[in-house]
Amino acid sequence: MAALCSSALPVLLLLPALLDLPLGAGPEQPIHYIPIDATAVAITFDACATHSQTYIFDRPIFETLKREGVPATIFVSGRWVEGHPDAMEELASSPLIEFGDHSYDHPHMPELTPSEMEHEIDETEAALARFGKRSIAFRPPYGELSPEVLLVLAHKGLPPVLWDVVSGDPSVGSTAKSILHTVLKKTRPGSIIVFHINGRGWKTAEALPSVIAGLRERGFRFVHLSEMLAVRPGARVRSAPQLVDTFDPLAPAR
Repeated sequence: MAALCSSALPVLLLLPALLDLPLGAGPEQPIHYIPIDATAVAITFDACATHSQTYIFDRPIFETLKREGVPATIFVSGRWVEGHPDAMEELASSPLIEFGDHSYDHPHMPELTPSEMEHEIDETEAALARFGKRSIAFRPPYGELSPEVLLVLAHKGLPPVLWDVVSGDPSVGSTAKSILHTVLKKTRPGSIIVFHINGRGWKTAEALPSVIAGLRERGFRFVHLSEMLAVRPGARVRSAPQLVDTFDPLAPAR
């Protein structure tokens, strides 16, 4: 992640006024996991596209989520949304799926101007709006953030979400067994697990059924990321229109 260095302080001090933030408003710190006294975890997927590649829709992953009744949050880039209208129709109609913003064409966000950052976010929100959806959070491409990016996200009302469990599925050397081992070993209450659903998760579809079964055997329950964000102390989170159930942070595992 890009360092939040002192050289950015002049711009950092000016941006709240430039972005018309409320007095006293400041950026939210990157969210890696939600510290809760419960067994809830959030499975998330990145569906990114670049200016030259839209990638695919890994349908077997979606079929597994439906078969197992597992809610998930998909962080989409605007170009991926525009390149997969049929898949988006299906995803948007499912109560299991909610969406996050992953920029429009996957740039290095800290290298952009504030107006360019806003454009990346707004274009993706416009693409999602065509399917009646909006994002509940923002996940930066490459996990890169800066003080300027955080302030733009505060202006947009989008929490900056990263992860604490990296499945490793984009690695060409990953196997279903290695993904399963990593996820089961590292997941804790409040974990945010990251996979890919755009074809860059080479073994994700193969590993996912075992991952779901293994986490359930360990007493974890799956919820939308927005539900965990909503119970985070002091959190600012957009509400998602469709939730699978009401999340009680003190509820027993299921």
